[in-house]
Amino acid sequence: MIENINIILDEVSKLYQLNIDIGNFNKVGNSNNLIYEFQYENEYFVLRITEKDIIHLPSYEAEVDFINYLAKNKVRVSKAISSINNKLVESIKFTNSFYIISIFEKADGHMPIMNSAEEWNSTLFHNCGQTMGQIHALSKEYKFNNKYMKRKQWNEDIYFTEEYSISIEDKKIFNKWNKIVSELNSLPKDKNSYGLIHYDFHQYNFFINKDNNLTVFDFDDCLYNWFLCDIAIAFYHAIGHKPVNEPEKRSNFAWDFIESFLKGYLKENTIDSYWIEKLPLFLEYRRICSYIFFTKMWDKQNIELKQKEYLKKIKYDIENEVPYIGMDFKILKEKLYTWS
Repeated sequence: MIENINIILDEVSKLYQLNIDIGNFNKVGNSNNLIYEFQYENEYFVLRITEKDIIHLPSYEAEVDFINYLAKNKVRVSKAISSINNKLVESIKFTNSFYIISIFEKADGHMPIMNSAEEWNSTLFHNCGQTMGQIHALSKEYKFNNKYMKRKQWNEDIYFTEEYSISIEDKKIFNKWNKIVSELNSLPKDKNSYGLIHYDFHQYNFFINKDNNLTVFDFDDCLYNWFLCDIAIAFYHAIGHKPVNEPEKRSNFAWDFIESFLKGYLKENTIDSYWIEKLPLFLEYRRICSYIFFTKMWDKQNIELKQKEYLKKIKYDIENEVPYIGMDFKILKEKLYTWS
């Protein structure tokens, strides 16, 4: 928790000329950042406050520059707004800390209800794929406005830092991770396969409206990676809400999701059929990242039973090479030809 948050909020109000009471900033979300929602002149906005050293500023500037580039090119994203200094990202120094500030237009609608067939269906999956296809197609042509702006490469992510390194106790997972990283390093990189991606595109990072149109937000993690990684992440998290003890239902859903998603994707961007059989590799990459993340996040002393069971299950599956989803990706690859 940031000390003297009211002083920071007061500074934000001045920087953006927001004539509203500090009490109208409503803290929302569960994030590493402080997120506030507020209303101004009949519109809703989201304020993000991040306590970070000033050296991180160019990375945040790069993020919002990419977001607004997408918005300018008609992608439905939560656009960043400018301060009185005509900056999309501001910094505030208070005592010995720096705070990086951005304000975004609030996305229209709500998170999809996954147990509602009217919302969580093939139409939405198609729209998700189409939106991601737009992002990737535009990513191919994107150049930062400022030479100092920079986003990380795939192997500069947190999972390659000492803080998130795999414990020596997890020798099998450590070896599996190294094998996957080696395989990823051998993949081709070109304009049509590798670029700036969202890297956390799933059902908690977009809202839908009554027409099942979506608005994407939370580009905090965006980095350079293979476009297929973005597809795999969306696939991974969609499947993750289907019970593993109902394999037939899980498999049927997986097929419905990925076929609908890719049909939408191919309306906006191309993907060579070569990449389809690489989906299991990226699904496994995401699964190990999830294992590392939750192992780090959950307090071992106060871990809940369901959290402990989740880690035990995911660890077993990684170590024993249990596929994240049992489906024939060669068949999916063959189908891709009929869609594109």
